[in-house]
Amino acid sequence: MRLGFDAKRAFHNATGLGNYSRRLLASYSRQFSEDQLYLYHHKENQLYWKIPHGGNLHERFPSGKWKLFSSLWRSGGIVNDLRKDGIKLFHGLSNEIPSGLTKSGIRSVLSVHDLIFIRYPELYNQIDRRIYLKKMRTSLAEADLVLACSNQTAEDLQEFLGVKSDRIKTLYQDCDELFRIEKSPEFIQAVLHAHQIQGPYLVCVGTLEKRKNQLNLLRAFHQAAIPDLKLVFVGKKGDLFPEMQAFVNSSKLQNKVVFLERISAKELPALFQGAIAAAYVSHFEGFGIPVLEAMRSKIPVLVAKTSSLIEVGGEAVYYCHPNSIEEMVTGIQELVFNEGIRHHHIQKGILQAEKFNAEQLSKDLHQHYSTLL
Repeated sequence: MRLGFDAKRAFHNATGLGNYSRRLLASYSRQFSEDQLYLYHHKENQLYWKIPHGGNLHERFPSGKWKLFSSLWRSGGIVNDLRKDGIKLFHGLSNEIPSGLTKSGIRSVLSVHDLIFIRYPELYNQIDRRIYLKKMRTSLAEADLVLACSNQTAEDLQEFLGVKSDRIKTLYQDCDELFRIEKSPEFIQAVLHAHQIQGPYLVCVGTLEKRKNQLNLLRAFHQAAIPDLKLVFVGKKGDLFPEMQAFVNSSKLQNKVVFLERISAKELPALFQGAIAAAYVSHFEGFGIPVLEAMRSKIPVLVAKTSSLIEVGGEAVYYCHPNSIEEMVTGIQELVFNEGIRHHHIQKGILQAEKFNAEQLSKDLHQHYSTLL
């Protein structure tokens, strides 16, 4: 098959949508080497991904006038290039696909990660919401198949946008394969030393924003009052950071809380593996990759019992209500001190993580493509 992909995020986004795109493309290209994958993006800049030469991955860029209008190229002008390349199916990996695919006889698949901009409109400015909604409606009308990244997202597509259930399939994702590799104690210590982390710690990964609820986790950590235990936050300093910093200062937690805004992809698995436990207490998610990363790292994880996090965590994680500081305190204490509970969740997590096996997910994706061609 000759397949086309919107690869903008794969090459130009360091986090969520970029990681999803890179993992999907890398895994699929390895497993189905007879398929030719054409990766369309707006400029020759392999900032976050360098693809191997001579394989079945081929980059494509706008040419001529489209170099000056790359956004318009991505939303429709790209179709002429798809026809020239003989593309039979185009997959939009990040919530949108170009107009004109159906008229050109090119089948299409649309990955939708979440509808948080509809469910929580107060988190977005009005102009952005209107743009996102217009793109989403246009793309949904064009797509032959919609791939939701969780059952939660599939339900939201039906509830908020009226997409019929027979047009939607759920396709989960795996985390980076680096999380499958057990790091040496020496490497873990080197990473911790580089980031000035000493002693036992909890780890929480994600942009510091209100939806992800890290302030409640911070309050629970303070109330748990476990001597020598630290809390390490990894993620961009978003709209919640000023409140978190103020709480750290007022509670005199400067020596117990660490904020890491940047950490390399090679270091992150070591940071998980060195932790006593992880926590992810977001109010709402479309998937929740840090929960899977924690289970792959063979550490227990405290998780908010809400949205897609229940799908990812299954019966393998320790649940709490996102608004209950008391439940979080209990969860932290149990995952630190109760060896029986720790062992139970670690073993369950190892099994649960295999439900998101990249090899099987690629086979499922190939089957979805095949049904359209």
